[in-house]
Amino acid sequence: MATLAMVGRSGRHFAEKIMRLEQEQSGTDQFELSSLERHLCMAEIVNLRKARKAKARAEKETQAAENRIKFGRSKAERDLGTTSRRLAERKLEAHRRETDADE
Repeated sequence: MATLAMVGRSGRHFAEKIMRLEQEQSGTDQFELSSLERHLCMAEIVNLRKARKAKARAEKETQAAENRIKFGRSKAERDLGTTSRRLAERKLEAHRRETDADE
């Protein structure tokens, strides 16, 4: 007996006809599809607006992740950089020689 799972989504009507013919020949009146066969027969309904928005969100998240890797520094790293730069400037200023022009 042919099942819808064997023929896939595109051959749904053809498979139903085959199953009806086989049932008529065997003398049974019941025509039942299993839940799996019903699931395979039906196409998934997609809201295109939601799909577009989801795709845009995913692309933005990917771009944000790339930017975080490329440009991102934590606050502690920025503070450490600022502190070390100020310390270097103070050391340089402390070792500066005074000349007559500075007075």
